[in-house]
Amino acid sequence: MKKLLLSCVGAAALPLALAACCTEPVYEGMIFVPAAEFKVGTEVPEAEADEKPAKTVKLEKGFHIDVHEVTNKKYHEFITKTGRKAPPHWPGGVPPKGEEEFPVTNITYFDADAYAKHHQKRLPTEQEWELAARGTDGRLYPWGNEMKDDVSNSFGAKNAPGRPVAVNDARFQGGKSPYGLWHMAGNVWEWTATTAAGTGEQLVKGGSFDIAEGQPRASKKRPIPADQVDDRIGFRTAKDATCD
Repeated sequence: MKKLLLSCVGAAALPLALAACCTEPVYEGMIFVPAAEFKVGTEVPEAEADEKPAKTVKLEKGFHIDVHEVTNKKYHEFITKTGRKAPPHWPGGVPPKGEEEFPVTNITYFDADAYAKHHQKRLPTEQEWELAARGTDGRLYPWGNEMKDDVSNSFGAKNAPGRPVAVNDARFQGGKSPYGLWHMAGNVWEWTATTAAGTGEQLVKGGSFDIAEGQPRASKKRPIPADQVDDRIGFRTAKDATCD
């Protein structure tokens, strides 16, 4: 089920009756991120080479993106409908009991892409992901510029159990991004649609439950072979805007 968000372009310059209006869909479980100019990368001393230099970029189109990482439950529904292979760690081809709301992991980039396309969506690009994670004020982490030890499921953090947690685990709600997205730092790395320059591998973003505390910066990324499966990698989906 989806609602409609009214977006009028040119209303300041034109009489109201002549303003060009567009109805932007609001999809269940997704947040709309408007087109924006924002910072990617960072210059903090501890950052890795591929996070530098910091620079300002501009996305010309807005996009929709999932509030949460795709769960085991949703992925199981997908493979039941499509016949796609289950993640190798699922006993009997079904999610481990009690982990239905955990992020699905041990799936390749191709699996994640197939899931997105099945739902008339796609994977976010690296820049879209980073905007959704840090907003337009250049913050280092989704919640701000200072590391907090109780809002990210990363190694050494106060509430971190050393493994993924449910995508809506209330212990980590304080780590939401400026747009209200959960687990953009820690929990699991997330596949993006961006291919790493010079490697042919796909970029993952966000860090995981085993990344060192203080390290899951919004600028953090890793190139990973598209056919690799890993219990630290999941994904969330995106969708093009209608009105931008």
